[in-house]
Amino acid sequence: MRIHSIVVAAILLAPQIHPRTTPPRDPAIEALVAETALVPAEFAADVLIRIATSAKLASDPDWKRELLEDAFERAAAARELHRRTAILVSPDTRAGALLQTYDMHLDRVSLQVRVVSAMLSFDLARAIELFEWIDVDLHPAGCDDVLVPAADEYYAALTQIARTMARQGPRGSDARSDAFQFLVFHLWRARLPSEMPAVVKAIRGFDAAVAEAAYLGEALRTILEHSEPDPRGFSTAGLELVGRMSDLADDERAAGLSPSILIRGLRNYLADALKGARCADSVSEGPIADAFNAVLRHPGVATHGLDALTARDTRPSKMLAPAKVESYWRTPEARRLHEHIMRLRGPDRQPLPEAVRRARPWREDAEAFVVDLERWSGAGEASEAAELYQKGLLFGGLFDLAPQPELRARAVGGLVDLLRHSAVGHERPALWFLPAARLLESARGASRAELIEALAQSGQPTLALYAHVDRSVPIVFRR
Repeated sequence: MRIHSIVVAAILLAPQIHPRTTPPRDPAIEALVAETALVPAEFAADVLIRIATSAKLASDPDWKRELLEDAFERAAAARELHRRTAILVSPDTRAGALLQTYDMHLDRVSLQVRVVSAMLSFDLARAIELFEWIDVDLHPAGCDDVLVPAADEYYAALTQIARTMARQGPRGSDARSDAFQFLVFHLWRARLPSEMPAVVKAIRGFDAAVAEAAYLGEALRTILEHSEPDPRGFSTAGLELVGRMSDLADDERAAGLSPSILIRGLRNYLADALKGARCADSVSEGPIADAFNAVLRHPGVATHGLDALTARDTRPSKMLAPAKVESYWRTPEARRLHEHIMRLRGPDRQPLPEAVRRARPWREDAEAFVVDLERWSGAGEASEAAELYQKGLLFGGLFDLAPQPELRARAVGGLVDLLRHSAVGHERPALWFLPAARLLESARGASRAELIEALAQSGQPTLALYAHVDRSVPIVFRR
């Protein structure tokens, strides 16, 4: 009995330890997170990032961190490793369709960079650690394709991290030095022409001091000098590079530095690329040379004795085969349906007035169109992906145009059925999702409510997930 009294007294006299309280987790958000286990990696990562960066988790940093860490790991399994970009590409081609897909930023590098940017707002050390795990792994494009590797968001995040590091201490402190070294170290990874404009933008975004700017200018010249040849990448990014280098030269002059080393390095780089192999279908080399010669005429540049690029400097050593272009709307049935939707839309930049589209003649024409579209088998198309893109665009176009709810229901029902039975999602998940993403981007008001309900009831895990997410975190794709 005495022992029992002593134990009770000890408990009563001991300091009270209260468990750390955490905000209760929203069951609806928990359900969304659980749903991500049912969809491909790129969609799971995208949704987790959207949830983590929403106002729903503003008061729960631990859960936010947990979701971001999970998203980073999921993104590693995305089918597309990085974005690709191009210039002068028609949307009515396979390359144009893929370009729209890459603009959704559902590739591994883009997703992981989004995680890093979100983590940076509350944990710099972990953001740096995750950033260093990102494997950009770009390779030359080749002239057989018009799409080239792009990692602009990677270098933008690099600048963002370096600037955040520098703000932790006064100018000239160890924090500033660490930030500068971090920036330079990762800039040395750049080796392809399509990376160079982003590298210059990253340098300009750092807001370098005079001594730092001088070093970065020399480093950039060396990066250009040791970059890999890639004719398609150069023809795609060369004009942008000249513009960004001209802006950087202006920055150097404003800081009291001479831009001669920078401009000379650019001239050497351009001359080597222009005299090298060239894609036979490229038309940008002349404008690139003209743009550089215009830079030489800027005040403060002409005095450095640099010669303009002449026709002799830009004569290619070899012409490589052009890219193969897979055009859409080439089969008779596809072309007829495309012409029909364009008549329904009208000849001007803006669609026909809603009053016209509500009238009986337009409605009957649209009803005939959707019947033909539902019957189209896709026979003769180059691939199932080509059929999916074209048919998805047509269903989406009708959904956007129709003021009648019953026509919109037919259109979204046809799109859902198309996606549910397509095998494209196994090989190219983001391309498969593109028709739905376009509608999520454009639909408003009553039509958006109808779209979300149709996707939620589709029985297709990815479509249903985005519909459920939209009810808590409105979906917007960066396109």
